[in-house]
Amino acid sequence: MVLLLLLWGGATIPLSPSRIWPSAEIAPRGRQELASPSFALEEHGQFSRWSGEVPAAIRIVSYNVQLGRKLEQILALFRTHPELSRADVLALQEVVRDPRASGARILAERLGFDYVYLPGKRKGDREIGLALLSRYPLRDIERIVLPQERRRNDLPRVALGATLAIGATQIRIYTVHVQALVSRDMKVRQIGAVLQSALRQATPYRLIVGDFNTLTRGDWRAVDRLLREAGFFSALPGSTWTYRRLLIRMTLDWIYVQNMRVLGYGVAQEVTASDHRPIWAEVALSSPDERGAPNGCALALASPASFAVK
Repeated sequence: MVLLLLLWGGATIPLSPSRIWPSAEIAPRGRQELASPSFALEEHGQFSRWSGEVPAAIRIVSYNVQLGRKLEQILALFRTHPELSRADVLALQEVVRDPRASGARILAERLGFDYVYLPGKRKGDREIGLALLSRYPLRDIERIVLPQERRRNDLPRVALGATLAIGATQIRIYTVHVQALVSRDMKVRQIGAVLQSALRQATPYRLIVGDFNTLTRGDWRAVDRLLREAGFFSALPGSTWTYRRLLIRMTLDWIYVQNMRVLGYGVAQEVTASDHRPIWAEVALSSPDERGAPNGCALALASPASFAVK
């Protein structure tokens, strides 16, 4: 277990429209003042051809792409996989940008999605961060600096938030990558920083998704309790696995929703383009009248037999 762990890899700062770079442009990198919360590292592009038609439901996919080492395979998955190719929103972790290319832009441009990318770690000339890709417009981009155990001269660990503008419906979504080799308390604090921001949003429809790095059952219970007390619930049961190293299987990746009906969910456990497995959930665009169930959620879960996508 120790060897496995060694192999693994707050303030809220809204980004005003002026901090979003024009379509498909990349913010300059070079030397940055890391102590300043407003340094421009975000990247934004618009490649979606959304017709304006409002769907009855949308599908969210969360995937730690393991530094995009198999980027072409990942691209093929999002084009051809029977479940992943139906995604409307991709929440990605461990997305790499370097002086030669941006993994987020490559995926967004080829798939025809709008996107936002934020780095959260630097290794040499590479930046490793988070991305949101969407068929629908992304509004009110937000960079959340998380409490963390940070190495000197490294970028601060962040979470990325945005609002999906789907007609008159607005859905707030956050993609996160919690630190792995830190205490349970630190993991709860990192999710808590994202939760605080989410609850300040005017829209009642909210999602917090990503790699929570819940290495133990206790980690997951602590994070789950925090989110449930705030009215969120997991779209996926905790009885499956999303990460495998040799014979060890763990559930590290989650999709938590608030005030939304879950119509289906799954883990593509046969996919090996990363050390993590992509997860997905399909959620209905509920009306306010449907928010009377416990925790503000009207559940309509798929059968467990459909959980592991084959």
